[in-house]
Amino acid sequence: MRRYIKRIFAALTVVMLLAANTVPVMAAGETGTLTLSNGQTPITATFKAYRLMDITVGNTDTAKTYGYTINKNFEAFFAEKAAPSLNQSKDVAAHKYLEDNVKTGKVKTDLEAFLEANSSTTVAGTFEFMSTSTVSVSNLPYGYYAIMPNGKDNTHNPVFVPLTETTQTTYLKELKPGTDKKVEEGGQQQEWGDASIGDTVNFTVNSTVPNMNGLKTCKFILKDTMSKGLTFNEKNVQVKIGNQPLTKDNHFKIESKPSQDPAGGTDITITIDNLKELNIPGFTPNPGDPIEFTYSAVLNKDAVVGIDPVKNAAMIKYTNSPDGGTETTPVDEVIVKTYDLTITKKAENETNGKLLEGAEFKLYKGDKTEGTPIKFIKLRVEGEYRVAEAEEQGTALDTVVTPASGIVTIKGLDQGTYTLEEVKAPNGYNKLNDTIKVTITATSENGDGKDVVVNGSNLTVVNKAGTLLPETGGKGTVLFTIIGAIGVAVILLSFVSSKKNKTDAK
Repeated sequence: MRRYIKRIFAALTVVMLLAANTVPVMAAGETGTLTLSNGQTPITATFKAYRLMDITVGNTDTAKTYGYTINKNFEAFFAEKAAPSLNQSKDVAAHKYLEDNVKTGKVKTDLEAFLEANSSTTVAGTFEFMSTSTVSVSNLPYGYYAIMPNGKDNTHNPVFVPLTETTQTTYLKELKPGTDKKVEEGGQQQEWGDASIGDTVNFTVNSTVPNMNGLKTCKFILKDTMSKGLTFNEKNVQVKIGNQPLTKDNHFKIESKPSQDPAGGTDITITIDNLKELNIPGFTPNPGDPIEFTYSAVLNKDAVVGIDPVKNAAMIKYTNSPDGGTETTPVDEVIVKTYDLTITKKAENETNGKLLEGAEFKLYKGDKTEGTPIKFIKLRVEGEYRVAEAEEQGTALDTVVTPASGIVTIKGLDQGTYTLEEVKAPNGYNKLNDTIKVTITATSENGDGKDVVVNGSNLTVVNKAGTLLPETGGKGTVLFTIIGAIGVAVILLSFVSSKKNKTDAK
């Protein structure tokens, strides 16, 4: 018995050792030293570190693991900016908010507003540069830190860094404008979107006020190149710095002209002549303040359907030296796509898949046949149509007709739900009683619009052949009537002929 007990304890010991090697060992309450560096350039500036989330570090045989929880000083901040969705914890929601919005600058803007309204928020550490290039702060608990410039006259961006080591170095980044262009899709700002021909597409470009120290003037220019599939709408341009709107002609001017690109398109320039002299009472832009440009364009008939997207690129050019020198940001590009719908008309119970000519369809936006159907322009290729532009609505067609091939293609549609109605069946076939719901979906795995997968853009519609209705009259009765009539006629003719012969004989 003792031998068996020893074996059991030995087996349990092995299991416990294995479990110890697979369960992460969590290091709670650890601290580290964080060094903030400006490279080789000494500066005089102050930065305050705020711990947004606490981090615990776990170790396994293969990798480190990290647990994030909201720091108590920022519970109100995340409750407002990162409310959890259904079945999502508040810590996960906060982590997702930071992951998605730190690089876009949204966290910076949100956090600056929060700290301005809550000036007593606990500071985890202060980095004081006194004509030095590096400063270190020790005994900082592990966590995700926002290192914020102290005052709007600073010339560096905030630094966001997870501290998970006992010694760690991170680098300051000089405050320079960038170009962050987005297209509106479903109420969200994205790298790509889609639309139907004739739809208005909204764009946003975000940048920041540059360091203007030592400059007498600071010109700030947005340059945008739209492909020929987009028609720029100059009336919808808006510019604001922070929450301060600027007005056209007083603060900025707009110029648009045909692009020098061989592919065509439009070059757009929005120019703020001098950021240092906007002459707005009570308002002075500071380095790092967000600048937002919003404008729109209409997707036109030159939009390319399918794999090749409609592209729209933007960049910022600004004054960066007292002698008038300039710097240009990298180009940022967004993509706008439009899709086609291919309808194949076939006969039911045809072994050879007979395609039918002459079917007429109307297409409605949405899931009902209400309102005005979508209007089309017939293209040169047989069976191809595109969505009509606004100025073509009066002469456009409201039906598409299958040609001899039985296949009709509609170009220039947005993703979404449509309703297809057959209004006339091919000769010899019965018209469909019910409408057909069509849903076009498009997804981009990487979120950049370069690898879009489209579903629902091909549809097969089947018609039943009509048969002769039953006849209730008797064909034999008609036949007997005809034969009888002929017989009567023969008798009459014989009678007349006989009478005439008798008369002649007299």
